[in-house]
This record gives sequence, C-alpha cells and structure tokens, in this order.
Amino acid sequence: MRKPAMLIVRFLSCLPFAVIAVAVFFTARTLFEQNKPAGRTVFYIAGTIGLYSFGEFVVGPLYWVSHARLEVCDPVIYRIEALTGLACPALVDNLFRLVLHWPGIFVTLLIIYDSLTLLVVLAASSEACHADWSITDNLYVRFAVGALVGFALYYILPAVGPGPFFGKAFPGDLPASLASPHAFTLFADGGVTDRNAMPSLHATWTILCFLALRRSPLWHRCLGALYVAVTFMITIGMGYHYLLDWVVALPLVLLIRALTSSRPVRARLVAFGTGGGLLLLWCAIIRLAPWSLAHPDYIQAVILASVILPVMLERRLAFGGVFGAGQSRWAAARGKPASFAAD
Repeated sequence: MRKPAMLIVRFLSCLPFAVIAVAVFFTARTLFEQNKPAGRTVFYIAGTIGLYSFGEFVVGPLYWVSHARLEVCDPVIYRIEALTGLACPALVDNLFRLVLHWPGIFVTLLIIYDSLTLLVVLAASSEACHADWSITDNLYVRFAVGALVGFALYYILPAVGPGPFFGKAFPGDLPASLASPHAFTLFADGGVTDRNAMPSLHATWTILCFLALRRSPLWHRCLGALYVAVTFMITIGMGYHYLLDWVVALPLVLLIRALTSSRPVRARLVAFGTGGGLLLLWCAIIRLAPWSLAHPDYIQAVILASVILPVMLERRLAFGGVFGAGQSRWAAARGKPASFAAD
C-alpha cells in the first residue's frame, strides 16, 4: 500500500510543473502565431523560470528573516476593526465552519490556495496573449515588486493573524474588544509563525492576477475571480489574515501598478502618491497606537479612502479617465482605441 501512495504523492507534486510546462509551450506557440515580438516570448519564458528562482532565493529568505521580529501589532489591528465596525465575527465564524465542515472541501480549497505560483504563471500566460505587455508592465514584474514592497511593510507592521494570535479562542471565543494596546506586543512563539499578515500579500498577488486578466476571455476572468474568492475564504476563515489586511492590500496593489505601469507619467504619479500615501497613513495609525485609536472617525475615513481611491485610480491607469472613459493624445499617438486610453 505504501508504494502506490508514494507514487500518487509524487504524481501530485509533479502535476503543477507539468501544467506549467504545457501552458508555457502553448503560450509560446500562440505568441508565435500572433506574430508577437520575439522579445515578448523570450521574456515570458525567462520570467516563468525566474519566478521559481525568485521565490526560492528571495521570497524564502525574506520569510525567515521576518521571523526574527518577536513583537507583533495584532492587538492594534484587532482594536481598529472593533472601533471602526470592520470586525465581522459572524462572517469569520461562518467561513470557518464552511471551510472545516466538509474535509474534502477544506483540502480542495487549501490545494487551490497553495497553488498561487501556478495561478501566476497561467494568468501571465493569458496576459501575454491577450493584453498590452512590456518588459516592465507585466505580471511577473508586478509579482516581484509586490514581494519586495510587501516584505518591507512586514518589518514595519509585523502581525501573525487572528488564528495564530488568539489560538484556540479563534474564532468563537474572541474578546469583544481589547484595552487600548501599545503599538507592539510580545508574541512569544520563538519566531516560528510568519509575521506576514499586514498587509495580505496573498490577497495582493491574487488581485494582481485578476487584474491581469481584464482583457482575457470571460472564462479566464471567471476563474481569476473564483481564485480571489477562495483566497478570501481561506485567509479570513482560517484566521490567516484580518479583514483590515485585505483593505490595506488595495493601496499596495495601486502602488505596484503605478511603479510598473507603462502609462503616462502624470497618471502614474497620482496613483503612486495615493497608494504610497495611504500605506504611510496605515503605518502611522498602527505604530502610533494607542494615541491614534482615540480618533476612530479618522480611521474610518482612511478605510473608505483605501477602498475607493485604489479602485478609481487603478482603472484610470488601465483605461484612462477616473472611471475608465476618455481618449488621450498618448493613446491616439500609439493607435490605441479609447478603451485603452490613459490621460
């Protein structure tokens, strides 16, 4: 019995690589048939190979270095959610029960959740075939920039998530509120748990993958939206992240898009200033606790701005105009249709 089981495990472990190899082959063939520049095909293949090297030699060590921070800011995040009404205990509890009630569903969702690298390759393949694509403005570059910026934020705002922080009390016995906490609280786990909750890089990467599919076929976009939904269910239901982590992920997405976009400088500067400014505001709010917690109305305003402004300005980067309308001289000079314009 052990030998067939080992064969099944080895087959499943090799399956993602086989899927990626097939995706790379058909994407390269499609790019050739579409008479795309050879540089796009070469960089796409190099980016696929480099994605694994980047994860092994850059992302992995960054995770381990983040473990050195013993203090976490989880009490501040939890307190902010309680003060602003962002906390949804019923939602978290229902997601937790939904995920764990059926073991088969839990295993399936967990496999999908852990297949982020596969999703990035498939989304990058679709983007290379169906969207505007350049050496700097593509999903692989956005993934790398997101990792570097996100891990820098982990050192400023280390957090472990409600599941590890509250332990067995999650999700049904969480305290209604906490006393005004200081900016950092000692979390004595020996540095075992990842300090990677604020903001959620998993949410950031899945949203970037979904945005990369906006000009792909409808079924590609539906699969991307499904992956975002699964990621939300797992991260919130299992206590890997707070809802606030998803809110702060939106300005990070906007900042990444501004840094990597090939759109005109003015639109990029506005997006860069807004995304970067919101992230700095969140760093100040969390690190200046408990003083900042005395102003929940201002924090609510920052939450609203962190949701609305990134959506508006990211669409401006993608389509032109604040709400995606308008035609620009830049787009006209490049022969782009109005839907591709950016002022």
